[in-house]
Amino acid sequence: YWTKNIRQLSAIFKCFFLINDSEGKFKAVVMNRYFLNSEGFKNRKGNFIAVIEASASTQGEDGQNIYDFETFYARDLKDFPEKEKIKEKIKELAQKTLDLSRAEQIAEYVGPVIFTGQASGEFFRQLLAANISSPRTPLLADERLAGMVQKSKLSGKLNRRILPSFFNVADDPLTDDWNGIHLIGGYKIDDEGVLAQKVSLVEKGKLMNLFMSRIPTKKIKQSNGHARGSAMIPTAGRQANLFIIPEEKTTFQTLKSRLLEYCKDMGLEYGVIVTKLRDKNFRLETDPNTDLTSVQLQADLCFPVEAYKVYVKDGKEELIRGLEFEGTTVRALKDISEAGDDAYVYNFLLGHNFELPVSIVAPSILVEELELKKTEAKPSKPPILKSPFAEK
Repeated sequence: YWTKNIRQLSAIFKCFFLINDSEGKFKAVVMNRYFLNSEGFKNRKGNFIAVIEASASTQGEDGQNIYDFETFYARDLKDFPEKEKIKEKIKELAQKTLDLSRAEQIAEYVGPVIFTGQASGEFFRQLLAANISSPRTPLLADERLAGMVQKSKLSGKLNRRILPSFFNVADDPLTDDWNGIHLIGGYKIDDEGVLAQKVSLVEKGKLMNLFMSRIPTKKIKQSNGHARGSAMIPTAGRQANLFIIPEEKTTFQTLKSRLLEYCKDMGLEYGVIVTKLRDKNFRLETDPNTDLTSVQLQADLCFPVEAYKVYVKDGKEELIRGLEFEGTTVRALKDISEAGDDAYVYNFLLGHNFELPVSIVAPSILVEELELKKTEAKPSKPPILKSPFAEK
C-alpha cells in the first residue's frame, strides 16, 4: 500500500521538470526500549513512528543551490492527513522550489523579522529548547568529541529573564494533542524509569526550571521526568511537548503592521517574514547543502529556507532567497516584541535515525532587530543536460 502511495506522491515532481532532483520517502519504525534499574523498577516502552518526507532541489540563474522540504509525522497511520491533502502539499513544495530559484537575493538586511509557522517552531527549538536541554555537559577527554557536544547556553541563568515578561513556557509529555492536532512527543515514563510530569520552565520571562534527568546540577538535584535517549543519543534531559504561551498576543495582521512601523522608524524600504527555517538534523539525499560548513550548521540559528520581503509602501510580499543570520545568539529571545494569537504545531525528530519524536506549539513572533546577510555557500555548476521529462 505505501510502496504504491509513495510512488504516486514522488511522481508529482515529474510535472516540474526544472527541478534538478527530488525525493519521496515513507518510513515506519517500531521500537521497544527495555529498562531495569537497581531500584527494582522494570519497564518496557513501545514506540511507533511513521514519516512521509518529500524534498526538491534546483538552482538559481546564478548557480545557487535551492532546496525545500515537507514532512509529515504520525504515531498512528490514521493520523496522517488525507492523501489528497498530502498531494497538494507536495505540489506546493515543488512550485515553491521553482519560485525560490527565480527569487531575488538581497545582500544584507538589518531590521525587524517575523517568524511564523514552522519557522517559529524552529526558532524556539534552536534558541530556547536546545539551550535548556542536557544542562550538565559531559566531561570528555577527547577535545574533538567535546567540540561536537552542544553546550546548554541558558542552564546557568535560572531565576533570570531570558524572554519578555509576557511569555510562559511549559513542557508536558502527558498531552497527546492540541486543539485536535496530534502531538508526537509524549510518553508516560521517561528513559530512566521516572514518571513523566508537566514542568513549568519559564514564568513571566524568567527561567525557572530545566529539562532534567537523574543527573543533577548544582541548583536542581531531582529529575522531572524528562530523561530521553536512544541507542545513538545518550540519555539526558530533553524536551517532549513544548508549549510557548504568550500572555499578551495579537493578530498576525497586527504583527505585520507593527513590522512595517518598525521599518518606517528605521528608514527601511521593507521588512522580512520567515516562514521556514533549516532543520539542522534533517538530512535528505536531494539536499544540496549537505556539505555546509560546520560554522553554518553550528550557528545558534540556522538559515531561512523560505522568507519574504514585505514592502512598507503597500504591504506587498515578495519571495527572497540565499540568506543566513549574522551574529544571532540566544539574546534574540529577549528581543521578541510581540506574539501572535495563532499557534503552530511543529512535529519533528531529534537525531537522524528516528530517535526522539518531539512537538512544539508556538505562536508567530516579531523580533525587533536581526541581521541577515547573503549566504557564503558556494554556487554549483548547472546540469549539462535537460531533464528527460522536459521533452515529454
